[in-house]
Amino acid sequence: MNIMKKNSLSTLLTSALLLPQSTYASLTTGGVEVTMNLPLFASLTGLDDFSLNINTGVDGDGNSTYLGGDVFHLESNGLR
Repeated sequence: MNIMKKNSLSTLLTSALLLPQSTYASLTTGGVEVTMNLPLFASLTGLDDFSLNINTGVDGDGNSTYLGGDVFHLESNGLR
């Protein structure tokens, strides 16, 4: 081999040996930010025996009002 090829080969091997080390060093000194997008959901439970009672008007009429109530549970991953 002539001198020019030996120098090129030596430079190439040195670069190949040093490159992974410098890449590894830069990965260990940085930071990482992870983000996720979760869809909103809500779930109501405990409305098994909900009933309405006539308050004013005649049962079934258009302007009748009803009262009712029950205990229920709301589960949600939203802020509000």
